[in-house]
Amino acid sequence: MPKSSQDFDLLAWIKENYLFIVILFLMMYLLFAFLAPVLMEFGYPHTSKLIYRIYSNLCHQYAYRSWFLFGEQAHYPIVRSNGALSLFDYFDVPQLEPEVSREIIGNATAGYKVAICQRDVALYSALLLFSIIFFLTKKRIKQLPFLLWVLLAVLPIGVDGLLQLASSSELFSITYESTPLMRTVTGASFGFFSGWLLFPAIQHSITNEKSDR
Repeated sequence: MPKSSQDFDLLAWIKENYLFIVILFLMMYLLFAFLAPVLMEFGYPHTSKLIYRIYSNLCHQYAYRSWFLFGEQAHYPIVRSNGALSLFDYFDVPQLEPEVSREIIGNATAGYKVAICQRDVALYSALLLFSIIFFLTKKRIKQLPFLLWVLLAVLPIGVDGLLQLASSSELFSITYESTPLMRTVTGASFGFFSGWLLFPAIQHSITNEKSDR
């Protein structure tokens, strides 16, 4: 039977509003990641810990690779550096046991960590930024060439991440721990340029589908 004009086509609505859905999702994802330490600070630990638990399935949450709010430092490295006290100075944990640091949420002195790591904060924030720019330009930005995406997005985060992975493995004699700045730069680069690759491609596909009808 032919559809009446009053029938609601969910798939068509999603295609028409996909960018708004993505923007809303990214905003909520980041909001709740930052809401977790806010709730801890203002006395709602049960709700906060539920958020941490949910986000632990999406991010490693290592304390020494996370931002902290309401504390004496914005981050706590695995060892002292540039005058910043280490994670071990604030929390009685072994310095070389990442999984132990994952369980750290914070305290009144050190503050409370954001529910996703520094790199993820930068990645999703940059992806959100490009989403908003793409929306404001009425989806007219052309797709980033694939090779440029590899060079600008994949290569920086890949090198930084692989060096960290190799450093934590007994197979390699490498000592490397990325800095908050490097995690932010590589995460933001991956998020922004991945959005530049994906969203124009999605829009092109939707536009061609409409023109073929």
